[in-house]
Amino acid sequence: MNNCLHCGAQTANAKYCSRSCANRVDGHLFPSRQRTARSCKHCGAALLTRRTTCDNCNPSLVDWWTVALHQLKARALPQYAAQIRSLARMIYRKSSRAKACTVCGYDTHYEVCHINPINEFLPVDFVAEVNKLSNLVVLCPNHHWEFDHGLLSPPSLRPRWKTSRNRYKKTRVCFQIENRLL
Repeated sequence: MNNCLHCGAQTANAKYCSRSCANRVDGHLFPSRQRTARSCKHCGAALLTRRTTCDNCNPSLVDWWTVALHQLKARALPQYAAQIRSLARMIYRKSSRAKACTVCGYDTHYEVCHINPINEFLPVDFVAEVNKLSNLVVLCPNHHWEFDHGLLSPPSLRPRWKTSRNRYKKTRVCFQIENRLL
């Protein structure tokens, strides 16, 4: 019996007890791919990613504070709302806000929702105004549907649940919509 060179466990193999221990040692000593130093092809600034240009020299980088909705609509008529939603998801993903439904806390799948809809903004408003964090809220698919169909109120985004009076039994009895019980 031999000892593993990585974890020290007893093994019948010559050097390592498993492939993962072998990779942990050999992968660091002899990596299959060497990291290459990259620099911007325009200004020479060091890059940490596989890109070829930095953000300052990137010709396709867009400042969304200078693009109005009518300009975006003129460029991509059928897809302009989808592009705005995609930017909203990216902005929210980069923020430090919670990545769970605001109403119920479901965090397996969330959707970024605009509190004020895209079509209520004027054509001269900027894309960045539409996608401000104050206009974005995260909801699960069910609560997103309820919000879009007027069943959740925008200011609080809290469903109006009628709960039982028993403090030991906190169950949701029914959903109240405009003083009507369903």
